[in-house]
Amino acid sequence: MKKFVIALLLLTVSLLELKSQQPPFFWREGHNFGINAGYKKLSLNCGDFEAGFVEISCFMRPSLGWEFTTKFEYGPNYLSFSPSGLIGLPFWAYSSSHGGDSDSNALGAILSVASAKLPIYIMDWLEVCPYWDILKFSKLYKSKKFRVNGDLGLQIKLYPFCTIPKISTFFISGFCLYNFAYKKDPSAYNNEPWSNQRKRSNKSPFFGYSYGATIGCYF
Repeated sequence: MKKFVIALLLLTVSLLELKSQQPPFFWREGHNFGINAGYKKLSLNCGDFEAGFVEISCFMRPSLGWEFTTKFEYGPNYLSFSPSGLIGLPFWAYSSSHGGDSDSNALGAILSVASAKLPIYIMDWLEVCPYWDILKFSKLYKSKKFRVNGDLGLQIKLYPFCTIPKISTFFISGFCLYNFAYKKDPSAYNNEPWSNQRKRSNKSPFFGYSYGATIGCYF
């Protein structure tokens, strides 16, 4: 997994160098809000899971660069949501436009980019998106507690109808992710109903990887 993260970072830097002057295709089409739904397969330290999800996103302007996101995921024995973008972006916009102090503005900015993508234009029908979500709230099986965890990965997006005006920003995509959590101490999870299902006792239950596919559009 460490090699995957390093390779992802190197790829991101290389793509940024090559395409730093190109705004995303959907922005050039006059759209900056997106919605997509998809399927995710997770192989984590305490089991395998399947989930469906819905994600909404906002790309404010090319000079800022980030595409802010929020996501809800649900499946058998798995529930996760990422509210930071939904909360942080409006808070940041309001605070910065209504004379908020530097601490308020900084808090809004941090919450906003806690779940974000970096859309990189390759050509009209192809986009590469490194992305991360470092403030997810998830619970597994019949746990009564939500645990803070995160993921880091890469999405490849295709716009098959990019030449057709009314549906030009419809896309399909595939993605892969490295999953992690902040508490690795096994004793922190001993009271959970799934604690005996951990494959590696020195790793968090959310350690692992996931992959999946989505369809969506920008409007």
